[in-house]
Amino acid sequence: MLFSSTPTEEDPILESFLSFLANDMQHPDKLQQLTASMCRSAESLVENIEIDLGAQLLDNDE
Repeated sequence: MLFSSTPTEEDPILESFLSFLANDMQHPDKLQQLTASMCRSAESLVENIEIDLGAQLLDNDE
């Protein structure tokens, strides 16, 4: 299961994130296009990280 919350449960972290997105969407003039330089910078942060998408999650990770 990806999310443990049912639709009727409140998740304060998710609510906070959605509120952040909603506020951001009120100011589209502040958005900027992702540049090639930004993309390379983000890729450099994770280039040496190996992830096994088939690995079981630990209890603390779910």
